[in-house]
Amino acid sequence: MYKLINNPPRIIRIKEMLSLLRCSRATLHRWVKNDLFPQPKMVAGKTVGWLESDYLTWLQDKDNSMMLSLK
Repeated sequence: MYKLINNPPRIIRIKEMLSLLRCSRATLHRWVKNDLFPQPKMVAGKTVGWLESDYLTWLQDKDNSMMLSLK
């Protein structure tokens, strides 16, 4: 019998996140502070970033809320 190996969650570091969002560091921090964007996570005691799954969920929710506001 084979054991499935779980891949560790992908972490998006701040430079990549800024590029994805096309915003400044200050804007990203303001969004996080005002609960408009997910909180970053600390992984392995030193790596800080966002779980890719949190980012993708945020994108989906953002798209859904934009669509609802257009109706």
